[in-house]
Amino acid sequence: MKKMALLLILCVNSYAFFGFGGNIGKAKNTIFEKLDPSLTIGDVIDSYQMCEGTKWEEIKASNGRIVVEASCKLKNEFVTQGNEYFQKIVEEAENLADNAIQDEQETNQKINSITQKAEQDLSRIEKSYQRQLNNADKAKTNQTEWMNSATGIAAEVKMFDDMCKSDYKYWLKHKGKAYADDFMKECQAKVDKKRKQMEFENEEIQKEHSEKLANAKENLQYLKDEIIEDRDKQIEREKAKYQERREIFAQNKERRIKEANLKYEEFKQTIKETEYFDMVFKFALNKTNENFEIAGIEYRRGIIGKKPQISGINTYDAAGMLFFWSALYNNKRMNLF
Repeated sequence: MKKMALLLILCVNSYAFFGFGGNIGKAKNTIFEKLDPSLTIGDVIDSYQMCEGTKWEEIKASNGRIVVEASCKLKNEFVTQGNEYFQKIVEEAENLADNAIQDEQETNQKINSITQKAEQDLSRIEKSYQRQLNNADKAKTNQTEWMNSATGIAAEVKMFDDMCKSDYKYWLKHKGKAYADDFMKECQAKVDKKRKQMEFENEEIQKEHSEKLANAKENLQYLKDEIIEDRDKQIEREKAKYQERREIFAQNKERRIKEANLKYEEFKQTIKETEYFDMVFKFALNKTNENFEIAGIEYRRGIIGKKPQISGINTYDAAGMLFFWSALYNNKRMNLF
């Protein structure tokens, strides 16, 4: 049966000694009052659920201290537990949660927002364009009305024309037809000049009106193209960001699956090459040779054709001592993988 071991160092605050059995008995009957004064080290180790077939030995360390070791076989169920643990890691990597639907929804919301804003801007400039047309039409109408009003050029032309006709009658009566015709010719030339001025002014009004309409239309098209181009660029950027996030997620998922499978294969290879797992609890007499202290908890792994590997966990810090020894006293499983 395969076995496993962990290393832990804790200090014993006090001990109680019951019965006989030398140093092994003394170590087994040591208690930790702060955790549970009703349980001895022997009670804890012999009943620890991860172990079976506990063996107690007394040895002498290189520094001369007396050490009592309790070793046990690690139950097969914890190898199975390790196998299930690594299978779960692989499954979690393969089933890595993807927020693609939410991400796509958020991207579409951003695109809709960009589109709506562009539509609002297009509507705004269309209204502005219409105001420009209305203003141009109004200006044209006002100028035309002024030309034909009582103070406009058309009124002056009519006034000059009426004066010419009136004076022609006068000169025809008093100076004769020849004189009246010459006068009428000169007078009519002035009227024609005024009429041409009116026509020129009217052409200018039409030209100015046409230019205003053309400029407004050109400006409208420029602004529309600018808004549409900006809209399309923003949408393309959002789509590119979304695609980039999808690719990064796919790459990360693939990487995590490979890493999980690699860990699983390493674990299976470790189990395949292992002859045994031993869990070893070490207890040493202190310098006064009165009390036993925990010297450590370690595990030994026998590798086929090689020397055993010994590993341990440093628990000199108070948090480590409390966690590991509490796990033992409360008969809780410690995660070995």
